[in-house]
Amino acid sequence: MAFIAANIQETHMRVPQPNQCRGSLKWIRQLINGRPDLLDDELRRAGALVSDASINWVSPKKGDDWAEYSDAEFLNKLGYSQLTPALSEFWPRRGPQWDALGRSTDGTVFLVEAKAHLGELQSTCAAKAPPSRALITSSLERTRNALGVTNGADWSTHYYQYANRLAHLGFLRDQGVQAYLVFVYFIGDTGMPGAPISRAHWDGANSALKKHLGLADLPPIPGVIDLYVDVSQLPDAAEDTNPDCTMESYPAGYPYKERFGTLSNVLAADGGAVYAGDNAEGFAVITDEGTVADVIEEDIDCVTVRLFLSRQDRDAYVAQLREQFNRNRRARD
Repeated sequence: MAFIAANIQETHMRVPQPNQCRGSLKWIRQLINGRPDLLDDELRRAGALVSDASINWVSPKKGDDWAEYSDAEFLNKLGYSQLTPALSEFWPRRGPQWDALGRSTDGTVFLVEAKAHLGELQSTCAAKAPPSRALITSSLERTRNALGVTNGADWSTHYYQYANRLAHLGFLRDQGVQAYLVFVYFIGDTGMPGAPISRAHWDGANSALKKHLGLADLPPIPGVIDLYVDVSQLPDAAEDTNPDCTMESYPAGYPYKERFGTLSNVLAADGGAVYAGDNAEGFAVITDEGTVADVIEEDIDCVTVRLFLSRQDRDAYVAQLREQFNRNRRARD
């Protein structure tokens, strides 16, 4: 999630993430950086990766602040910056923020969306600006038509995130990019409520998703791959699942001031602010972007709460945000 609106605009959507986390954010890091062979093997079996090719995963990486990318910056990371003008005509700013991005040695692009619990499947479009909303609606409709969907479902509700990922896969393929959209479903995350303990749990939820979107009776979508990974196969599965930091996201208007009481402003710019506070739960950093003029252009929530176990960890994260903000400001000036 974004830590402040102005920073996001300056960096074209490079979004640093906390060092410690849980759920899909944690496991996709472990998979990409600790067991990429699992992904390679599954992608070869799916026919998406040829036997003599390998994948360079460009995100998320520890040396890059575990950053996630969207908009022009996700194209830059994949080596397709020339498509930025076309993307701006296809989707408004602050589009899908990718959990992982990779490109194989033969030029194939991999976009990854990771899930660790069932609640992550549901989302609704939160775009407010009429031009942005119209562009999203138009591009989703184009995608529906290309796939042969006829049930009339509103793709901007319930399972919007899945729908807009499909739209971006279609965009890349229409531009001549050999691309795959990989949904990674983690199994057995005991640290997350609602985490499936078998593939059958995911299959049931995804069946409802595809029925709503009108995809259930259609042939498999070219370029879409579903992978299931048991977290017991990942490097730190045996470690304590209580992280140093947890991250929660909420829509505009979430009453975080009631939850944390007295807050101190630690970073501010036009359209957003970052606060520090604490309560019995821990030490918090709250990002509020709810005052942005055209608010959010996708499924990115306006309020992010990061909870740390210690004041020291919280203050270190705040220092990281300030450093990034100051770098961007110097570059702008």
